[in-house]
Amino acid sequence: MELNILLGIGQIILLAGFVYIFIQIWQLKKIRDSFSEDNRPVNLEDILGAMSGKIKQSESRLSETEQHITEVKAQLKTAYQKLGIVRFDALADEGGKLSFTLALLDENNSGVIITSIHGRQQSRSYTKVIKNQHSEAELSEEETLALKQAMSKPNN
Repeated sequence: MELNILLGIGQIILLAGFVYIFIQIWQLKKIRDSFSEDNRPVNLEDILGAMSGKIKQSESRLSETEQHITEVKAQLKTAYQKLGIVRFDALADEGGKLSFTLALLDENNSGVIITSIHGRQQSRSYTKVIKNQHSEAELSEEETLALKQAMSKPNN
């Protein structure tokens, strides 16, 4: 009688082991099939080959992106990156600070200063070219202040 009980317990343990192994195999098949887009069986070599191709494609795209970033950085060196603006009253009897001076500079502190002087009868605008922090034309007090503001900005 005891032998029958032991054999019955052994059969139950074996059945539980088979069920466990079946579940593990089923889960592994699901994982394997997830690598195949058309649900056909694949082997490890096919999976590794596909991944290798995707890695090479990603490396190629990364190289192209790095080249593009280098080109954009070179273009940005000459783009206006720094700005200084001073508003002021050009005439003693006017208020509201309607006149202004705007300094626009690139990475090398070269660019342009635009000054607009507002009066009752007319307004005038002037530009002065800046090369490496200096102007060939003499700068007014407001233009010098706008230039200093712009040059105090850090390079991006």
